[in-house]
Amino acid sequence: MLEDIWKDRVVFITGATEGLGLFLATTLVQHGAKIIANGRRDKNVIDQALLHPNIEYVSFDLERTDQIQELTLQVISAWGKIDVLINNAVTFENKSIDEITDIELNSNFRVNTFAPFLLAKNLYPYMEKNNWGRIIMINSEAALQVKPDIACYSASKVALLSLSRALAQELRGKNITVNSIILGPLATPYFQEIYRKVAFSKNLDEKKYISDALLNTYPRSTTTVLTSMHTVLSVISLFCNETSSEINGMALRVDGGAVPIIF
Repeated sequence: MLEDIWKDRVVFITGATEGLGLFLATTLVQHGAKIIANGRRDKNVIDQALLHPNIEYVSFDLERTDQIQELTLQVISAWGKIDVLINNAVTFENKSIDEITDIELNSNFRVNTFAPFLLAKNLYPYMEKNNWGRIIMINSEAALQVKPDIACYSASKVALLSLSRALAQELRGKNITVNSIILGPLATPYFQEIYRKVAFSKNLDEKKYISDALLNTYPRSTTTVLTSMHTVLSVISLFCNETSSEINGMALRVDGGAVPIIF
C-alpha cells in the first residue's frame, strides 16, 4: 500500500507545476504525504490541485543557484523537516552547438546539474538529524545516448549521474540513499497532446501513430507505448520504502527499453 510508504512523509518536489512533478505532488498528497512543491510560476497561476492544504507551494527559479540556501530554509520552514527530495525540474535547449549561447549553456547546467546537487547538499543534514532520507534524481536517457542538437542537455544530465553516485558514496552509513531514475518517452499530458494533435492532423490512429513514432526514434525499444507516470511513481516508492536502504547509488532505467543496453 502506498499509504504505508508515504503517510506523514515530507516530500520536496522541484518542477512541480506540470508534467511528472505535478502528478507526483498531487498523487503523493492523496496517499498521506506532506508536499513542498516548487516551480517558477507565481502562486496565483499554478494548477488548482496544488492548493491542497497539505501542499506548500514555493516559487523559486532554480537558475538562482547562488540563492539555494534561501530555498532550503523555505523548504524546512514549511513542515519543519524533510524526508524525501525529488529533483525533477529540468530545462532543455534543442539547438546545435553553433546555435546555443553561453547563457543557454549555463542555464542547462544550473538547473539540470548544479541546483539538484546543491539542494541535496543543503538538505541532507536535516535528513541526517532524523536518521532517514531519500534523494531521487530524475534523469534522462539522453544522458546515455546523445543525439544531435541536445549536446548541452545531455552533458548536464551525464554530470548529474556522476554527482548522484558521488553523493550516495559520501552519505553511506547515514540511512540516506541517493538514486537516479533514467526516463525515456513519458506519458505526460504535454507529450500526449502533441502526439494526439499530429495523429489527428494526419488522420491516423493515435495509438498506432505513437507506436510507429517511438519505434522510429528508438528502433530497439522493448515497448511501443509511452511510459506511464504511475510506473515512475512505483519506482520512486520502491526507493522510498523503509526497507530499501541497500538500494543506493543506483541509476535505474525506466525508459521502456529506449536505451538498448543490458547494464
